[in-house]
Amino acid sequence: MPTFVILGNLTEEAVKKISEEGKRQKNAYDLAKSLGCEIKALYYTMGKYDWIGIVEAPDNETALKGLLQLGAGGAARTRTMLAFPAEDFAKMTAEL
Repeated sequence: MPTFVILGNLTEEAVKKISEEGKRQKNAYDLAKSLGCEIKALYYTMGKYDWIGIVEAPDNETALKGLLQLGAGGAARTRTMLAFPAEDFAKMTAEL
């Protein structure tokens, strides 16, 4: 399954209701599961981004659907990168 690195920021609305963050986390895990995705890791960070997630999804379209649903909730804005395991990258570049 493709792996995605998601960089997220809490919206102003989310910060105003920060005590609800645990509930939003649970909802994100439930949404991922309902789409056949898995949140492999979730970290809250200091700096340019408020959190980072590592997610596996069946395909790009499913990942996008989940991200759109997450964004529609109004609590997060995201930037997403498709990630390749180092071993796969080594195989790809060895063929060049």
